Amino acid sequence: SDTCYLRKGVYRETLRPAHSGKPKAPITFCAYKGEHAIISGADLISGWRAGKNGEYSTSVSWDLKDQNQLFADGKILTEARWPDIGGTVMKPVRARAQSGSLTTLTDKNLTGPDDAWKGAMLWCAGGSEWICWAVPVTGYNAKTHTLTFDTKQKSRWYIPRKGNPYVLIGSRRALDSDGEWLLDASKKLHLRPPGKKAPNTLKIEMKRRLDAIDLSGRSHIRIIGLRFRAAGVRTDTASSDIVLQGLRGVWVAHSYKWDITGKSGVLIHGRRIAVRNCELAFSSGSVLDVRGSDNTITNCYIH
Repeated sequence: SDTCYLRKGVYRETLRPAHSGKPKAPITFCAYKGEHAIISGADLISGWRAGKNGEYSTSVSWDLKDQNQLFADGKILTEARWPDIGGTVMKPVRARAQSGSLTTLTDKNLTGPDDAWKGAMLWCAGGSEWICWAVPVTGYNAKTHTLTFDTKQKSRWYIPRKGNPYVLIGSRRALDSDGEWLLDASKKLHLRPPGKKAPNTLKIEMKRRLDAIDLSGRSHIRIIGLRFRAAGVRTDTASSDIVLQGLRGVWVAHSYKWDITGKSGVLIHGRRIAVRNCELAFSSGSVLDVRGSDNTITNCYIH
């Protein structure tokens, strides 16, 4: 059997074995003794230019759309939104609709001139609040404080109504607080750094890859003691006889638009895959998605 030791450091790439191991000779990837090897789905961002009101900007060459994430010194930052996040990432502040219809949402607390929110993404837990959905805003009436959008949910159970929570995301108008960011259509990244710090004094990273470890189509592989962040682990129906042991993964998947459960995160979709003594955390969908057959999850902390 072969063993690949990863020395300490951050590896900004996807760990993808070139081939499978064999039943009596599995291939092992592990951290070197006493060291922490981190596989990151995010790349460092530089080239910042100062603007007005504490804002900085730079250009990037990629865009994961609704799955973009930005970090400062390892901490998650907030995509520009209204109202401001206020609470915590897991318990954010949300606005409440006063009324709604198949194509409108009204709230007297909304401000700005006509079409001020046009182009923003409306996230809403409409109607009975059983599910959440997101749709682009096509217009805004300043006089009536009403957002308009193309129909997203035709069922009466999900149509916006009084009291429904909602958020507006991805509008330049919402970029008004420290720790917020926005990527515009030209791939220009705008940032108001946390604590009013200059971004060149922080380690600013932007998510670029969905997978930190890709074991799709692979078998007889062991991944031991590695850490990963801003990306997940992928297996598929052709993956088998894999051991994931002692891993620690954070911010494994994200989307403000879709339920990405089963599409991104830690995906255990093969046969005879053992996940042992791992800590896996933070996703907008399921952190861990298990399908296939004869897979086991043992002594793991998932949150």
